[in-house]
Amino acid sequence: MPRLRHYACLLFLGAAATPESYALLTFNDGKDKILVQGTYSFGYDTNIFTQRVAKGAVSQAYSVSLTYNRKAGIIGVSAATSMSHNVFSGVSGQNFYDPNLSLAFTKGTGRTTGSLSLQGTKSDVPDPIANNRAESWLYSSTLDLRYFLNSRYFLTDTAEYSATDYTNKILFSNLQSYNDNLAINYRYDSKLDLNASSNLGYSTTKNIKATSYGLNFGSVGTILSKLSGTTNFGYEISNDSYARNLVGASGKRSDSFSSFRSATSLTWRPKTSFGLTATLDKDFSISSTDVKTNTLQAGLTSDFALFQRFKTSIGGNYTGTVFLGPLSQGRRDRLYQVFVNVGTALTTHIRVNLEYAYMVNYSTLAVGHFTRQLLTLAITATY
Repeated sequence: MPRLRHYACLLFLGAAATPESYALLTFNDGKDKILVQGTYSFGYDTNIFTQRVAKGAVSQAYSVSLTYNRKAGIIGVSAATSMSHNVFSGVSGQNFYDPNLSLAFTKGTGRTTGSLSLQGTKSDVPDPIANNRAESWLYSSTLDLRYFLNSRYFLTDTAEYSATDYTNKILFSNLQSYNDNLAINYRYDSKLDLNASSNLGYSTTKNIKATSYGLNFGSVGTILSKLSGTTNFGYEISNDSYARNLVGASGKRSDSFSSFRSATSLTWRPKTSFGLTATLDKDFSISSTDVKTNTLQAGLTSDFALFQRFKTSIGGNYTGTVFLGPLSQGRRDRLYQVFVNVGTALTTHIRVNLEYAYMVNYSTLAVGHFTRQLLTLAITATY
């Protein structure tokens, strides 16, 4: 902890390195806008690989993003590009550049509305399942459609495709997945929609091909006067087939798993200056190390105004991961995390945030048991 306090002092000294200012451009009678954002952050991470034997590093991150929005005619267009650069002191070979490109088209009028979004991004983050840093390219596309049957009922369909390509092919496994969710929705009132949906998913990696089916029920909007958000509960079945090299002595070529699933986030806001958000997510997936998992995530976060000028959030979450299939080794992980974030606006364009997070992971796999602390000061300029 003395070392952490030492770096906390350095964080505030880093506040002088404010990013260069940019201008927001608006033209064509306000139909076209260009937004520029720059961020500088300085911090200390006690465990940059999220593994039992911790390696800490002081880090600096620089990022700049450019967003173009056009709202004219039936179709709206949004395009964004960004570049981030991270520098680690004390750990060699981990510096990186991460570019990001995205493009979205939206249609918000007429009987049929929806959006099409495309994204390509590079990611370099610690992976608590692989217990190493994962460098990858992620490509994704999402098509959202909404069709109104009448004033009360409407259909929605969300089709998603994603592909993850890892640099380290020895430790990580590339993943491709397709998911489609078709729902019938009922407009209960002006603030709340109820829905029932069916879900179909297909994922493939080097050693696993998984097909999943699910039925879900949920809501979107204001449930009570002070309670709003999204609820989604259902049941899912996943059928997996394995590559020949995974069959082994058991002779099993496939497995079938079933489980309750959820994608729920609710916020209770008794007044504008205070809110409490609870989340509950549970689903099957395939990890970056090519192992089938069933993951439960639960979190609770409060946000409030501190001394009027400071916006504060305090929260915690739990992630429980059960590893399934022939490569699971009976592994079970339990990850606990708490965090606090304090931010204030220095001007109408510049904001400062200070965040501290502590996490501990208990794992039946020795290397997977770790603790990690992060302290970060970020300065963001938006124009």
